[in-house]
Amino acid sequence: MRFRQIHLDFHNHGLVAIGGRFSRKQFQDMLKLGNVNSITVFAKCFHGWAYYDTKQFDKHPGLRFDLLGEMIAAAHEIGVRTQKKCIWLPRWKKFVICKRKARSGIRCLFSTATK
Repeated sequence: MRFRQIHLDFHNHGLVAIGGRFSRKQFQDMLKLGNVNSITVFAKCFHGWAYYDTKQFDKHPGLRFDLLGEMIAAAHEIGVRTQKKCIWLPRWKKFVICKRKARSGIRCLFSTATK
């Protein structure tokens, strides 16, 4: 059985504008071209920036739309499964649940220590 999973990991400094030229069709075309069955996308990067609309955390200052939601919707539209990841660290003592439910129906868990 064929199964190709992509780990789409990126970390962008707050001074960089990102996602301005995001194209749903181009994203879908690349997933199809790569025969991707599943893609892991991230809600927050190690700089602490959120890649979706949120009041709970600091959204990346160079991002003008819900990039996470757009990538998830684009992937699901063509039958590609998505995994949403958050990093867990043992030193975190207090956790909070996002107020906003992701379009896919999952809730993300983040540490207040990353803010």
